[in-house]
Amino acid sequence: MNSVSFYIPDNLDLKSLLSIQYPKMVKHIDKFYYVINKLYVTKFLDKRYTNATPILPYSLPQSSVSNPIIYSNSIYNINIIKDTAPATTTPYDVTFLGLPPSAHPPLMSCSHFTKFSQNTNQPRIYSSLSSQGKKAGKKLYIQLNISNLRKILTTRFSSKIINILIELGIIETDGQYIPSKKSKGYRLNESYHNQHFLKVSVVNTIFEQKLVKLQQNHILALTPHHQQMFNLLGEFHLDEKHIELLDCSQGITTNQLLSVRLACDKIRRKDYYFSTDSKTGRIFHNFSNIKKEYRKCILDSEDLPLVDIDISNSQPFFLSLILIANNICGNDVELYHELTKQGKLYDYIADKCNQNRSYVKDKIIIMLFGKNEWEFLVKKCFIEQFPNVYAVIERYKENNQNELALELQRREADFMINTLSPILIEKNIKFLTVHDSLMVSQKDAYYVHNMMKDTFIDYCGVTPTLKMTDLQQN
Repeated sequence: MNSVSFYIPDNLDLKSLLSIQYPKMVKHIDKFYYVINKLYVTKFLDKRYTNATPILPYSLPQSSVSNPIIYSNSIYNINIIKDTAPATTTPYDVTFLGLPPSAHPPLMSCSHFTKFSQNTNQPRIYSSLSSQGKKAGKKLYIQLNISNLRKILTTRFSSKIINILIELGIIETDGQYIPSKKSKGYRLNESYHNQHFLKVSVVNTIFEQKLVKLQQNHILALTPHHQQMFNLLGEFHLDEKHIELLDCSQGITTNQLLSVRLACDKIRRKDYYFSTDSKTGRIFHNFSNIKKEYRKCILDSEDLPLVDIDISNSQPFFLSLILIANNICGNDVELYHELTKQGKLYDYIADKCNQNRSYVKDKIIIMLFGKNEWEFLVKKCFIEQFPNVYAVIERYKENNQNELALELQRREADFMINTLSPILIEKNIKFLTVHDSLMVSQKDAYYVHNMMKDTFIDYCGVTPTLKMTDLQQN
């Protein structure tokens, strides 16, 4: 790894701010940068936070309607408030302020007129955060464990540095601490949101050595198998010209572009990270977190592009393995097994409910990972076609809605990480895992494809459909 650098918003002049109000703390500026870097990098590279949805205001023109059609991204619960019963049926043109029409969320019908205003004849809009919205809002605050901070910043400085950053208006906190459950959450203040990054080097050599040592200890604490997978990260690099072209051509948001550029910069600097989800066994690293469209820019050590080998219908397929393990039978179960093995489940449901495949795929994942009480067309169709399969889904989530999702991801990781990866390492195949898919060099693609088939037979007696995609040609 190269010398340690921190990523901070490029409009932040921390040294000047400290010099004016806390001149004695300037010599500890590295410790301040450490906290800011933690919040900045996590915001753009950790999908728990990059996928969190910010709150957007609505505008509502004056009109009288009986059954308005409104834009909703499921973040809001919305009611229209009027003082009298509406007379016409002209829909409101409700929009998200600051968003072009192409970026509007899907339409949702709303016909709740249970609240009325006594002070005005003009329609008003009342919006409250749904449970999903509240969850997204919480994720915008990044939890910092004070015990971990003390190990790095020392007990003497950890709380002091956090408090000074709050007083200077650089960060803010949700102030919510729940013993043994939740650390206080922090985030950069609005003036530092969505700012391009500036790299600053560590000034204090002793502090730099401490950070390097912590990183080394983290890698040494990994299992030998995970250490081997971490070492494979250095076998791949980026096609810089391709990235420049993509930056110009991709219609992506500022947030997404910053996320990509930050991830790519870490790869260039060989500043690799590698973490394991303790609940599922999934692994996360620099390449797995790169936006999908940019994976075509990854090259192997011989400058060859990569091929992605993906398990079709992967989550439904691993559910099929759960059904087999629990001896669940029935004609619908047999059909489900066959469809998931062929990678045709989404197509089958799409045909039955007259929806497109992409929409059906999203809804089936919601059905598998979401609450049992959520109702929608695709779920209704699935239950009609596969009642015995859905009974297992429902039973898994009776006490914990996340349990099925966790079990599916555990099985996926057990195959991809614990079963297939050691075989590839033994065969000296260079690869990158992205959850239910592998990225390998073009020269190894067909060999690995056949090896995956054989490994699945040994693992569970069934081979799912494996889709190969040449990333640069795709």
